[in-house]
Amino acid sequence: MAQHLENCAVYQDTLTASKKNDIHTQNKLSFIQQPIRPQSLSKEQMEKLKKKAGYAIYCGARPFSMYIEPYMKDFILELEPAFAIPSDKTFSITILDLCYEETRSEVLDILWHICVLNISLNESSNIN
Repeated sequence: MAQHLENCAVYQDTLTASKKNDIHTQNKLSFIQQPIRPQSLSKEQMEKLKKKAGYAIYCGARPFSMYIEPYMKDFILELEPAFAIPSDKTFSITILDLCYEETRSEVLDILWHICVLNISLNESSNIN
């Protein structure tokens, strides 16, 4: 361990700072030791994440409870601790409606600007 401390730059800087009482180096070292705090998300970032969560439910045909499951909740909070997972009610009333309207307008925009529309049907005489 003594050999490691002799070669450790941070330890050597600490020794030098304590001998010289160098405040700048001490501040630099104390900055390194501070815990990392999660950032807060802006309103735009929060809305973007909520919409992506809504599309994950909407396009993947997933249940609303997907984000309530403890392991999923833990996973999401590990990725972005500042993200507040919306409730089932929020998903069903606002977020999924927003996703539906956005998708619907994109599809209608495509349909209004195409010249030809090909439709394929799978005709089967066996309806059982």
